[in-house]
Amino acid sequence: YQLNPECRICYYRSSACDLEPVLSSRPISFSLWGQEYELFFSKLEAVFLELSGAKDIFRYQTRRLLLMIPVRRIIYLQSDLKYVRVHMDDGSSHDIYGKLSEIEKKLKGPFLRIHKSYIINTLYARYLDKRERVLYLSDGSPIPVSAAHYEHVLTYLSDVC
Repeated sequence: YQLNPECRICYYRSSACDLEPVLSSRPISFSLWGQEYELFFSKLEAVFLELSGAKDIFRYQTRRLLLMIPVRRIIYLQSDLKYVRVHMDDGSSHDIYGKLSEIEKKLKGPFLRIHKSYIINTLYARYLDKRERVLYLSDGSPIPVSAAHYEHVLTYLSDVC
C-alpha cells in the first residue's frame, strides 16, 4: 500500500479477525461463519462493485475473460490482426481477442492513438523523433507514428509539454 496508495486491500477469514489497526489503508474485510453464506456472497459482491466503480481501471469483457487493469500500468496497446496486445509497465502483456477500434471506445484517461496499430498511454511518452516519426516511451519502446496521426500527435504533445 505504501508503494501504491490506490491499492485496494481485501481479506477473508473463516473466523473473525480485525487487521484494520495494523494496515495503513482501510481494508475491505469480512469473515464467514457456517450459517452465513448469503452474507459472504453479499460482501463479495460489494468488493466487486467497489472495484468496478473505480475510475482508473480499464475493463474489457469477452466471453471467457473479464480484464481489469489499472490505467497507470498500461504502457501501450498494439493491434496484431485479430488480437490486441496490452503491454504493461512490468514487462508483461495481455492478449485480447478484438479490434483496436472497439477497445479504443472503452478507453478513458490519458490514451492517444498514434498509428492504426498503436494506442499509447501518454503518461509514458518521453520524446518524439520528428525526422523518423517515432515516439519513444519511458521503457525505451519505439512506436511508429503514422502520417495520418502525425499532426494530431505533434499538437497533443506540444500542448501537454
